[in-house]
Amino acid sequence: MGKSINSLGQKIGEGSTAKGERLETSKGRGFFNAVANRLASARLGDLLVDSGLITRDQLEDALVRQKGSKAQLGQILIEIGAITPISLYRKLAEQWCIKTSAAGLTMMISMSSLAPRSAAAESFSQASVTLASATTTTHYKLDNFSYPALFGFHETRSNDISGFSNWTGMMNRFEAELKTASSHTKVQQWKADLAKLQNKSFREKVRGVNRLMNAKPYISDNKNWKKSDYWATPVEFLNRGGDCEDFAIAKYASLRALGVPAEQMRLAVVLDKKLGIHHAILIVYDENGAYVLDNQDKAVKTLASVKRYKPIFSINQQSWWLHKRA
Repeated sequence: MGKSINSLGQKIGEGSTAKGERLETSKGRGFFNAVANRLASARLGDLLVDSGLITRDQLEDALVRQKGSKAQLGQILIEIGAITPISLYRKLAEQWCIKTSAAGLTMMISMSSLAPRSAAAESFSQASVTLASATTTTHYKLDNFSYPALFGFHETRSNDISGFSNWTGMMNRFEAELKTASSHTKVQQWKADLAKLQNKSFREKVRGVNRLMNAKPYISDNKNWKKSDYWATPVEFLNRGGDCEDFAIAKYASLRALGVPAEQMRLAVVLDKKLGIHHAILIVYDENGAYVLDNQDKAVKTLASVKRYKPIFSINQQSWWLHKRA
C-alpha cells in the first residue's frame, strides 16, 4: 500500500469546463437523460413490480381500488400495505424522480414524513491524517447552522442511503482503489495540488478545487464506459475524465481531503430549466450560506445567484434529501 495515497484516502474518509450550450446539452445526456427518457413513458406500478417492491397481484388490486377514486396509486399501495412510504420514496428517488414520480412524491410527502433510519457508516477510513507536504489539518465546524432552502425548495431528509447503489457502489470502489493506486501519476498530482490548498481559507479551497476539477475533460458515460449509467470514482475520473456527476464526486472527495465535513456538502441532482436536461452539481455550505460548484460554470456561484436549476434530490455520505416546492 502506498503511504501517500493511503494518507489521502484516510483524510477523504473522515466522513473540463463546458465550451458552450451544445456541449452542455450533451453532458446532461451522459447519465441522467438515458434514465429520464425511459421513465418518461413508464408506468409507476410497472416500475415497482419490476423492482420487486410489490407483486403483480398487489398492483392489480390497487388499480381496481383506484377506479372511480381520485387517490394516487402510491397512496393506495401504502394504504393496502403493499409498500411502505420510505420504500416508495427511496425507489422513486433512485430512479431520479423523473416525470412519472413527481406528482406522486409531492402528494405523498404532504401525507407522511420520511422517518430517519440509522445512518449508514461513512465509507473510506475514518482516521485523521494530513496530506503530504501539509503541516496542519483544518476541520470546519458549523455552530447553530441550518441549511438554506435549495433553490427555494423545501427538503425532507432520510438517513438511509442504502437504496442509492450508484453512490454507495462508487464509494466502495473508491475505498478499494485507495489501497492500490499510490503509483498512479495523476493521483500523485492530485494529492500535490490539494496539498497546495491545505492552508488556504475555506473559500479559497472551494474555488481552488472547483478550478482544478473543471480543468479535467468531459467524457460521456457512453463513450467512456460503454454504459449510459456509471458513476466514476475520483481515481477513475482523474485518469479518464467524466460527465457531470463525476465532476461533482471528484470535487466532493477533494474537499473531504481538505477537511470539509460531509455534512457541509451534497451532490445534488437537478433539472436545468434553461436547457431542459438533468444535471448534477456539488453544493457546499458554510455559515454564510451555500455555494454551487458546477462543471458548466468556471466560477463558484452563491446559491442565491443561481436561478436555472430545480432540485430533485441531494445526497452525501450520511443522508439524502428529497426536494419539493416550499
